[in-house]
This record gives sequence, structure tokens and C-alpha cells, in this order.
Amino acid sequence: MINKKLLFSVKESIPYIQKNVLYQWIRLICNVCSTACLCLIIAKHRNILCIGIIFICLILRYIVNQKAIEMSYLSSHIVKETLRSRLYKKLSKIGIEYTNKWSTAEIVQLSSEGIEQLETYFANYIPQFFYSLIAPITLFIIISFMNFKAALVLLVCVPLIPMHQLGSYFHIAMNGMAASDKLFAILEKEIEEKQNVKLDSYSISAHNLHFGYTDKEVLQGIHFKAFKEMIGFVGESGKSTIVSLLMGQYSNYRGELKLSNYEIKDINIYPYMALVSLESYLFSGTLKDNLSVAKDASEKEMNSVLEKVGILDFVHEQGGLNMHIEKRPFMETKTFCSQCKVHCYKKDKREQIRKVMRFSGPRMLVYHPIMAIRHLYYQITDK
Repeated sequence: MINKKLLFSVKESIPYIQKNVLYQWIRLICNVCSTACLCLIIAKHRNILCIGIIFICLILRYIVNQKAIEMSYLSSHIVKETLRSRLYKKLSKIGIEYTNKWSTAEIVQLSSEGIEQLETYFANYIPQFFYSLIAPITLFIIISFMNFKAALVLLVCVPLIPMHQLGSYFHIAMNGMAASDKLFAILEKEIEEKQNVKLDSYSISAHNLHFGYTDKEVLQGIHFKAFKEMIGFVGESGKSTIVSLLMGQYSNYRGELKLSNYEIKDINIYPYMALVSLESYLFSGTLKDNLSVAKDASEKEMNSVLEKVGILDFVHEQGGLNMHIEKRPFMETKTFCSQCKVHCYKKDKREQIRKVMRFSGPRMLVYHPIMAIRHLYYQITDK
């Protein structure tokens, strides 16, 4: 089974597949010649020329076998590199909106295991498929000069030999083709080109903003404006939704949501906007190991980054770059940051957070009295 769309999706691999089939065909000719010479030796008991031909065929067979392996590697390498590069570029254009249709786990599995299965499809299944077609015809032509009936029998039976090896790749190849359906669904997704803008000053504003995931609205007539300052959103629901809208994850809102003077859903916001999630994406090991995942950076560069994000002092208190990371401590039992023994922010940042809470706390009693009282109750009873 050949998927033409998949085969021609990576045209760069086709020359390597052709060479792979050619080398396998040459290996077949070497086998035919060496077998014929061996038959002559047995019939005549001795023939130096035939022995020489067998020796040459064995050497040539070894060479073309190694070249066929090399072509398999090169075709699989270029397939993996090309498809992963296309997938990455497409996801970069789609942006965070891809999560509306595909999960991150699905994307990671596709880019790793799925494309690995496509490697088998291009490196082994396709060359073996074409070789299975060429081999019987080649043997039929050669043997027909000796005995046409025998050649006809072989034409029917010989395909079963290479097809047996083809069958060993069939299951993995079919999984690869199934993965290709998901891959093409992403690569062929139509995306709206967004305007690239250059901003000299920055502000975020919303005017009469309405949004709902279903018919029920989560945001109703939201108004705010923020410049270069810290701003906090409080409330029972809608906080994460505002963040999702700011990151361009949803564009079907009503009203205005602007970055400076540009509507967020119309522009490429990623040069100016970033989301720092509270979810932990650190791996078990040292902090230095985690920081070295994307780049082999020096300790000086790592410390510089930690200082910029305001946690250098905390890292030094915990043992420096060699601090071991398992998970956030006390997460199972922690309820309030004020009760946690480990502070995730520098002292001045913690003071800024306290100012925000002192400002918003009394107002919570006015806008959400039940929620505020419940919070105070839990804070007192959990001490």
C-alpha cells in the first residue's frame, strides 16, 4: 500500500529511496551470478574463472548492501528533519490556538513516536515494496532464457520471498500512515495571517469585552487599562479566560481588547506578550540540568537569567545551581503563601504582592463578600 500524498510530501527523500532500490537490485544480480557460477563449478568440478566471479560478487554484494543501509539512513534522517521542521513552523504560525483542537501531549507524541514510525515507512517499507515488484520480473527475464516454464513458476512464487520481509515492516508502516493523517491535518490547517506590528509604547486595554466558551458568557462588559505596571485580576471566574484572550488563544470575543492601539486578534502578539504559567514544567534533577536542556549555557549566563527573573537569591539559599528539584515543597498541604516555609519570590516582590492584596482585600468584601469571608475563615482554621 502506497500513500502518494505521503510519499511526495518529502520529495527530498525520493532520490535516496531510488538508490536504495537500485542497490538491492544489484545485490540480487550478484546473488544470481554467484549462484550460477557455483552451479557451473559443481557441474564441471573445477573452474578458476567461476571462483573469481563468485569472489567479486561477494565483495560487490557487501558494498551495495552497505550502500543500501546508508541510503535507508539518509532517507529516514531527511524525513524526520523535514517533517519535524514543518510541524514546528506550522505550530509557531498557529500559536497557542492549537490547544483548541489538539492537546500538547498529542502533538509531542506525533512529533516523536509518530514521525519515528514514518521513518520506518520511508527507510524500509517503501524501498522493500518496490524491490518486491522488481525482483520477480528480473528473475523471470534471466531464467526465461534457460527454461520458460520454470521462469513462469518462479514469477508466481518468487514475490512471496521479498513480500515476507515487506510484511515485517507492514504493521509499523501502517501506524506511520495513521500518524501521517494527524500530521497532515495540522500542516494543512488554514490559518489567518496576522499583522506584524512595531510598538514604541505599550498598553493593554479592554472596552465592553464579552466572551463565552458556550452560549453562556464568562466575561460580560469588562473594562480595564494597564500600562507598564503590575495589575491583578480577582474574582470567582474569568481570570484565566482574560489571560487566554490576551495570548490570542480565542478570537471570537465581542468588544475591544487591544495591545496599544491594535486589536489583539488582528496582530501577531508573541514578540510582545508571554505567559508564565503556575504549572511546573521542571524535570527531576538539578536546576543546572533543567537550564541546560535548551542551551549549553555557562553558569554565568544561568545566574544572569535567574537574577533577571528575581529568584537568584532564593536559588543561592537552596544550594545554588546544583539544588535538586523534585517538586514544589509542601504542595500537597500548602493552602496560603503566608504559611509556606519556602518563598518563591524575592523580598521586594513579596512586598509588592502584599500591597496588591491590601488594596484588593477590603474591596473584595464589597464586591464578593461571601468569597472574602470564606477565605478569611479558611485562613484562620488552617493555621
